[in-house]
Formats: sequence, structure tokens, C-alpha cells
Amino acid sequence: MGKSQNIVRILLRAIGELSPVQRTELSARLICAALIAGKLMSWKLWLNSRSYPLSPVWPGSAAIPYPADYTIACATLLSIGLFGLFPRKTLFLWLYLGLELLNLLQDQNRWQSWLYEYLLLLLPLLWLKPNIPDSQALRILRLQAFVLAATYLFSGIQKINPVFLPVVWQNILHRLFFVKTADMASWLPYGYAIPAIEIAGALLLAFKNTRTAGLVIMLLMHLFILFYLMPSGINYNSIVWPWNFALILINVIVLYKSRFSFWHNYRKGSADSLFPLYTVLLLLLPVLSLYNLYDLELSASLFTGKFRNLVVFIKPEALPKIPPKLKQHVCSYKYLVDNYRYEPGPDARVISMQVWAMDEMNVSPLSETRIYQGVVNEYCRLGLKPDEITFMLYASGKQAQRVESMHCTE
Repeated sequence: MGKSQNIVRILLRAIGELSPVQRTELSARLICAALIAGKLMSWKLWLNSRSYPLSPVWPGSAAIPYPADYTIACATLLSIGLFGLFPRKTLFLWLYLGLELLNLLQDQNRWQSWLYEYLLLLLPLLWLKPNIPDSQALRILRLQAFVLAATYLFSGIQKINPVFLPVVWQNILHRLFFVKTADMASWLPYGYAIPAIEIAGALLLAFKNTRTAGLVIMLLMHLFILFYLMPSGINYNSIVWPWNFALILINVIVLYKSRFSFWHNYRKGSADSLFPLYTVLLLLLPVLSLYNLYDLELSASLFTGKFRNLVVFIKPEALPKIPPKLKQHVCSYKYLVDNYRYEPGPDARVISMQVWAMDEMNVSPLSETRIYQGVVNEYCRLGLKPDEITFMLYASGKQAQRVESMHCTE
């Protein structure tokens, strides 16, 4: 324990002595490394020639075919890797952003929360030019700090919802603390402390005199998330492990011993030019998501329990009409009977889009209705009769309740 504490002290002392330019370069390298790790762990997400359906921004648009999709995926990794090695060569960052935009237009399931935060942290680095003075690098760090604080703020706000306690907190109590079902009711109210602490930590980050306290809160939060999600806990959702590791280090690099203020001294022609856009993206648009008017994945809805899953129920006699690439993801209805309260018949087969996405791409699908509607329409093109296939949209959680049925719109 003593050696570990000494190592932490040495690292903190070294980071505290870094200049703003050095901190900015180090944050760039960390973001790039974490982004590459996330992409490699979800490599099929970035390919068009996979079995999970694509959800292009413009429905019906042609997908880039194999092997061009592999070429673009490799070029994306190469460009961000080169920027990580040479963070003042912003041409590599421009190249990456162009390729990533192409990826995101091809499939909305790629709009993952971790990628969105990485992109917001990367954009200010476009001002990381050769011979950049410390004053300009400090503005980059300030904007990155704003991204972190705003994300934590709305992550806490999003957890104030009817399903957080019975879904997320209850699962933590059961899986991590082994609280028995009979004792669960008395423990549930303590879950309200989680969003309160996260919101408080975000607000503490906003002020330089309280920033250290906020930093400690966020570091402890990420350590708890890692302990819970990794093999020490439930061993699930590995795609966010490198994200949480990276955020621990990025928080320290950007915020430790920082004395900048969010509230004044803005200058045109610097990274400060992004502040109006970031205010809209991180503080205004997420408000709309609270009323189902904006995507949850772009609104810091992290571990909130607000999630929907499309489940496709197929009668056995319709299975010959299902293409092989879809048939391999069909499972017995009994596999999901405890989670999905619908009675399609004892011999029915099901396809859970959540299970399919996690199995093939190692990510959860975006749970917006418009995206699932595209999936429904793709199944409808198979020529199955209405009584042979049923589409149900469910809320998340072990005791999931039916939300609505979905139908073909084409």
C-alpha cells in the first residue's frame, strides 16, 4: 500500500510540474490510445459487412461495401494513431474527423456515448499548432475541462428518473453487495446519493477553488465503475473499461492543480471559439432528451437504466424464410421468458437486438425508436406474414414491461 501511495504521489507531482502545452499533448495521446482501444474492442461495429443491421442517417442510402469498409476502418485507426504520435500534426486529426464522419453517417449505432465524448475532447486539439504558447494551450485544457464537467452534470441529472433505483441501483446492491431481495426495499432509497454526488462533483469542478474536491469525487466514481463492471464485479460491458481508465488519467492531466476559470477571458481565434457550440451540445440539447426529444446517447445518459430493447418474435414455421445471417441470432423464447412478458406461443423463437449487438459488436445498440423502426422495416422486406412475426419494444431491466408494439412502415 505504501509503495502504491508513493507511486501516485510521484505521478501527481510530475503532472503538476507539466506546462499547459505538455498537458495538452499528453491528453491528446491518451484520448487517441483510448479511442483506438475502444474501436478494436468493438471492431465489427465499424464494418458495414456484418450481420447486425446498419442504420444510416439517410434511410435507404447505399452502404460502402466490402472490402472498402475494411479499408476505411483501418484508415481511421491509422489516422488517429498518427495524431496520437504527432499531436501537433493536426492534419492527421482533420483526416480522422473526416473518416469518422463518414463512419457515423453510415450507421447511427456508432454514435456511442464514449465516442461522442472522445470527439468533443479531440476537437479543441485542432488548435494545437507548432510553437503554440502556454496561454493558448490553457484554453484547450479549459474547453476539455468544460466537456468533462458538463458530461458529469447531465450524467447525474439523467439518473434522476423512475427506473434508476429499481434497475441500476438494485442490480448494484444485488450483484456487488449481495443484498437479499427481502432487504432490498430498505436499501433502495440510498441510491439517490449517486446522482446527488455526481452532480455535486460536476459543480465543484466548475470552480477553481473547489476543483480538487470535485476531481477526487470523479476519480473515486470511475474506480467504483471499473470495480463493478470488471471481473472483480459483474464482468460486463467491457467496451467502457478503457473509457473509464482513460477518464481517470484525462481528469488528472486536465484538472489537477488547474487555475483557469470557465466564466471569463474568452478570445476569438482560439479553442474558445467552440464554447458556444459546446454549450448547446452539452447543456441545452440534453435538456430535450429529458422529454424524449433528443438522443439519450448524446445526452450523457450513462448507467441510468433508461434503455429500450427491440425483441422480434418469430413463429417456427417462418424460420425457413429467415436469412442465415439473421437465423444465427435466433434463440428459444424460454431464454428470455423471465425478462419479456409476452405470450407468442410455447414454440416461438426470438431475436433480441440487445443480445445480438453485444454478442457481435460488443456494444449496446442505440435505443432510439427511429433506429429500431429501420430494423423492423428490414425484417418486413423478408416477406413474412403479419401473424408470423411480431415486434415488441421493451423497457430495460430484469422486470421489463412492454412499452409498445412496432409495425412495418414501408
